Amino acid sequence: MDYGTYSRIYIAAINKGHPDTDKTLKAFQRRCGVVREALREAKRQYDADLAEVDDLLANFHTTSAKASKKKMDLRDEYDGLVAVAKKKCLDDLEAVVAAKRAEFSKRNGAPTEEQLRLLQVLSMRSELTAGEIANVAYRLSDNIPAVRLLREIAQKHGIPFTDVGNDEDFERNLSAAEDFCRRMIDGIEKTDLDSREHGFYNRPELSTAADYYFGSLDNSIFTTPQKTAVEKPNAVAVYLNGSESLAALSMQFGVDSAAIRAANPDYDFSAMKRGDTIIVPSGKMKLADATGFVGEDQVSPARID
Repeated sequence: MDYGTYSRIYIAAINKGHPDTDKTLKAFQRRCGVVREALREAKRQYDADLAEVDDLLANFHTTSAKASKKKMDLRDEYDGLVAVAKKKCLDDLEAVVAAKRAEFSKRNGAPTEEQLRLLQVLSMRSELTAGEIANVAYRLSDNIPAVRLLREIAQKHGIPFTDVGNDEDFERNLSAAEDFCRRMIDGIEKTDLDSREHGFYNRPELSTAADYYFGSLDNSIFTTPQKTAVEKPNAVAVYLNGSESLAALSMQFGVDSAAIRAANPDYDFSAMKRGDTIIVPSGKMKLADATGFVGEDQVSPARID
């Protein structure tokens, strides 16, 4: 076995996975999942090669010194592949972050004359409905200053409108998402994943910790008001580490177990396991150092209707 063979196994697994090349953080999450699976394929071959060396040593077909040298070479080859994989993920992440900044810069320019005329007409209206504001917000969603002006008009009419935020908000949110991704890349070859890492690499189609960081950045840079009602959290997503039980969740969040079951109609609570996601309706989490109790790092905002 040599580095080229490990690389071919890795590349074959990458191609099989069809990683998404969209410049979104959610797509980056899927790409990391594909890279992790590819590394696992290479790791299986690496483990088989180590076992082959042990077999040769056990049957006196090689010396202890040669076996040790071969194992060191194999380890160096595999570690080299991991380093290449992490570098590729970091390059992808930097491209996504650059694309986000470019998108924000483009959408943060001056409103067009057409957009300003539309806002002027609205400002002259004596009555406006929430539906009309939401419709206009959708039409203006490619220009952040225009949405800010629309928010002022909505507030004058007593219509709820989410805070559009500012440049500092955007940079703070993007930096938090980038830091989160870098932590995931750093541990991409780990075998003992915690519940959030498992969700990031293996369950991107479900609500994971990534949604907490990526949501507003991927959806529309800044959330527009037509989404506010459905995105406002009224529950939490709990990422299990394998020690929890329904009774413990009910006690910790002060929510009846029947309500938790109702929020997860398709989940089998008799088979709760590490890496699963449980939705818990609105409740106040009590921290405790006891088996079966979740920590703050296992909880993210969620929404149920």
